[in-house]
Amino acid sequence: MLFAALLCAPLPLRAAATTAPTSTPARVNLEDSTKWTYSRFAAGTIFDLLDAAPDTGVRMPPGVPLELSIDFVSWLAPTQIQFRPRTRVNVDVALYTTGTNGLCATRPLWCATLTDCVANIQHIVTIRAAVTGRWLRLRLEPLRDDTAIVLDDLAVFGARGATNVPIWPTRAFAQAEQLVAANATNAVDIIARSLAPPILHAPGRNGYPAGVFWYLLYTRALEQQGRDRVLEAFNAAAWAQAYTPHHTNLIDMLPLAEVYCAQGRAHRAIGWEQDAEAYYGAAQQLAVSNVLIWQECATALADLALGNGDFTRAEKHLRDLFVRVERPTRAAYAVYAKTLFYNGKPHDGFDTLKECMTLYPLDAALVEKDPVFALYVDRLAEALDTEVCSFYDALGAQLELIPPVQGNESALALCANERTLLTRLFPFLTKEDDMARIRAIISAKEAARAQARP
Repeated sequence: MLFAALLCAPLPLRAAATTAPTSTPARVNLEDSTKWTYSRFAAGTIFDLLDAAPDTGVRMPPGVPLELSIDFVSWLAPTQIQFRPRTRVNVDVALYTTGTNGLCATRPLWCATLTDCVANIQHIVTIRAAVTGRWLRLRLEPLRDDTAIVLDDLAVFGARGATNVPIWPTRAFAQAEQLVAANATNAVDIIARSLAPPILHAPGRNGYPAGVFWYLLYTRALEQQGRDRVLEAFNAAAWAQAYTPHHTNLIDMLPLAEVYCAQGRAHRAIGWEQDAEAYYGAAQQLAVSNVLIWQECATALADLALGNGDFTRAEKHLRDLFVRVERPTRAAYAVYAKTLFYNGKPHDGFDTLKECMTLYPLDAALVEKDPVFALYVDRLAEALDTEVCSFYDALGAQLELIPPVQGNESALALCANERTLLTRLFPFLTKEDDMARIRAIISAKEAARAQARP
């Protein structure tokens, strides 16, 4: 195969904003790398910060120190910091209060140094001073310049002996979330085994029980299974709402917005569009601070209006979306272009499709069913010569956007074949050697990867 020798390069961890008083060659933000919420850490609990990625941990390049800055609200003595590196390291641990600028104070309240920590051993540091405050800084320095630091575990144990009550999310939820993100076929069964009352009634976050988040995830997993699981997804969304607290003084309204959005998808899937519209509208009002939820609701509301023949209202929803959102989704582009076509604005519709095709790669999982590509093909009979040229150029841009890795062969082939077909249908187009172009892209990427290897 064309891509048989091509391997996917690992994604680097994002660098975090500076939160400790000293600068280091590199810094890792755990919230970015593991997606755990830990900024509100309660005394008397245990929280395994790296449990979401136990196989990979946090890895640094050879010879580079690893520094983690973690924000907690309150601790009571004694507190234990436990960690396990995969290499021999020197470790500095420090605790800081919060300064007036919201970052660490200049001097630590407490600090400790451990020299020559053994690899693959759980190391424990105890903080015995009672504190109400704030930043824990853990710095691991390699003993050799050619050694890469890998931190496998990092946990904080609070006082009063409550050593097995995890702050949300738990390890099981994080693993299930990864399965859903990967569209794993066994995600539904694994989540279903976790839907037990003791787990569902346990505290989640910000006043919501864990059942809200488990059933939201269950809804997503069932939706990925297609039309065969629509009724089960509907029931799962209903259970997510059933676990939502009834009181109205919740500080965080985003989980409730997610519940309403899930209800909107579930009701729409079974054909109850009026109820779906009501749920989407309620979710959009609650999710003003969350672009992802707000955009999903706006796109769905526009599509529902389009289905009801209210083209003007659909276009208004989408205009608001494109003004507010910097990078709308492919679904939003498809609905917006469809709305413009229905409103008698075909040229604006083609411009919208071209813009999307030059921004986002074709979805390899959908290929010909990709909404933007399919709409472009369906409307091509209405296109002017300049718009046909634009489609030809947009397909060429896709050859640059679609990563040349295994799994994307069908998407690349579709774009190349469609360009060839266009040159046969429209003689004014100049045929190009797209396969040579793809081979050149692959060779360039392989050369770049080879040069990046140490």
